[in-house]
Amino acid sequence: LSYVKRHCVINESELAQKAKIEFWKSFGSAGCGACLRRQDLYLCRRMGCAGSRVNSTAAASSKIGSPPTPKPQSTSSGIAGAGTIAEEQGAQEPIAGPEPDGTLAQAATRAAIAAEVARVQALPGIERALVGQKYTDPEALWLALEAGGGGATVILRASWVKRMDVANGFRLPKRGDAIPPEATITAAELRAIAKASSCQHGALPVIALSHYWRTKEHPDPDGETAALVIASLEERWSEFAEMGVTDVGIIVDFCALWQAPRETPEKVEAFKEGLKGINQWYAHQGTTVWLITAGADRVKGLSYWDKGWTSFEFALAMLIKPANTSSMKDWAQVVDLGKEAKEVQTAFDRPPLSEPLAFFADHKYGNKTYTNGADRDNIVAPKFRDTIFEVMGGVRELNFGKLNWGDTEVEALAIVLPLCGRLVKLKLHANAFGDAGLVALSGAMGAMPQLKELYLSGNQIGDTGVTALANACATG
Repeated sequence: LSYVKRHCVINESELAQKAKIEFWKSFGSAGCGACLRRQDLYLCRRMGCAGSRVNSTAAASSKIGSPPTPKPQSTSSGIAGAGTIAEEQGAQEPIAGPEPDGTLAQAATRAAIAAEVARVQALPGIERALVGQKYTDPEALWLALEAGGGGATVILRASWVKRMDVANGFRLPKRGDAIPPEATITAAELRAIAKASSCQHGALPVIALSHYWRTKEHPDPDGETAALVIASLEERWSEFAEMGVTDVGIIVDFCALWQAPRETPEKVEAFKEGLKGINQWYAHQGTTVWLITAGADRVKGLSYWDKGWTSFEFALAMLIKPANTSSMKDWAQVVDLGKEAKEVQTAFDRPPLSEPLAFFADHKYGNKTYTNGADRDNIVAPKFRDTIFEVMGGVRELNFGKLNWGDTEVEALAIVLPLCGRLVKLKLHANAFGDAGLVALSGAMGAMPQLKELYLSGNQIGDTGVTALANACATG
């Protein structure tokens, strides 16, 4: 009981409550009522209640590995600062994979997805068409960056940053520091650059920096992060130029938003306005995300992969951007600057989509650390859940080709795919999955009524997988 009380949907609307009732009914009988009178969804232990059978039913419905060993919750963060002596090599990114089978974690995930699918299906057609649009529509990103009359978010001009020299004292400027007018670029100019470009696959001239704070006072006091960004701009500028992109905007939290203490009501309001668009920085299908994964902070010795906020940014970046390995992209949209060679920076293993409850305790990212320990349950976990619901609810195309995904990765993807009610094109070509992966994928087909194109060539599919797919297509 205590597990799911901590993890599932809160602040339900009446419509979501109805979705819960439908979920319980899907197990063969109505709930006893106790399950539904709470603000949070939890598994009822009363004899005969449908909720008491969720765990055993979920255990029989999927195939998964074993859970990671949780680390003790400590107190250090990514987006709001915390750092120790920087090391030359960063920790390895977490091994991808779905949640353990037959556990309350799986049951809670499936319940949350079922409730969200029911909620979206019950929306009026006009509202349903708008779900997730802000993560795929370029104009939605420009409007978010223009919030507060353009004063909520400061965007650095990449051509200016590229000319800077850390050896001569350049450091990432804090929001409010005196910088020359040419150091920033407006959303209006970026909109015009994007419109004039020859990008064919949706990339926009915006880079969001996902980085940890090396100290509590400044994310990059010695210019290590700045040097990596400048070097990468030099190396990758030709990729932008080839697409007719004449300049790029760089969004860094420390530079973009007013930092504490925000002494005036105006700064507080601007911070709130800018914060509303922060998910779009990382999750929008058109933005490019550069990761600073090497080294560790100077407070607790924690790496990028140890921290909750940076893991949150990474998970958002992995949702709907084209695979770096795909030929159907404008440029690599997720780049790990923590790796030295240019080619290696884009060749890291890409995990499957994280499930909606990934940041709650006992789930994949539930053991990450935060400056404020309450950030996990009060901010990051519900924020990620709500964001993935919205992002996947509106996505029209997913490009996961040539990622070397096997059955385990595709089974994890299949758990999340029921959220993708508007998906039209799914590319999974040139991976390494077989019948088990396609069987799991086929089981999600009924939740994607608009799917028209499914790319499966170059995998290891046999008769069992093809039969499951044919049956799924035949039943609609």
